[in-house]
Parts: sequence; structure tokens; C-alpha cells
Amino acid sequence: MTQAGKQHIDQREMTDLVSRGLARPLMAGYDPVPVHYQGQWWHIPAAAAPDAPYVPATAEQHQIFDDLAHRLALADAAVAAERSS
Repeated sequence: MTQAGKQHIDQREMTDLVSRGLARPLMAGYDPVPVHYQGQWWHIPAAAAPDAPYVPATAEQHQIFDDLAHRLALADAAVAAERSS
């Protein structure tokens, strides 16, 4: 399995981690997207080859992904509230 300090995770392994509930994609149902795993965001750089591995996000990217995850959670909560009213 993935060890702390690892510099990349291949796409098949990340898919397995997500499917087992060990990692959480930023947007479920889309691939590839940033994935949160063991306290770290992982992503495939935009300019990378289609089969490139996931790499750890920089501190700046980590903040952006956290902000996006928070916004998505707020949007999901608003949709759920609207549906229940």
C-alpha cells in the first residue's frame, strides 16, 4: 500500500483507494480529479501524459483544493436543504 512520503501514486492504485473508501475524490464520479488521501491532496498535473501518476499537491494547490472541497460541501448542503423543504 501507499507509504508516507511517497512521491507518486499510479492511477490504478488511486482508483483502488477511492473504491475502497480510503481516499476521497474532490468530485465523485469524475476522473481524474484531485483526491484527498492520508491528509494530503494528490492530483495529476494538467500538462502530464494521460497515464501519469498522481503527485502530492503543493501547499498552494492544497489550499485551493481545500477551498473547493468546502465550497462543494456547502453547495451539496444547500441542494439537500432545498430538496427537503
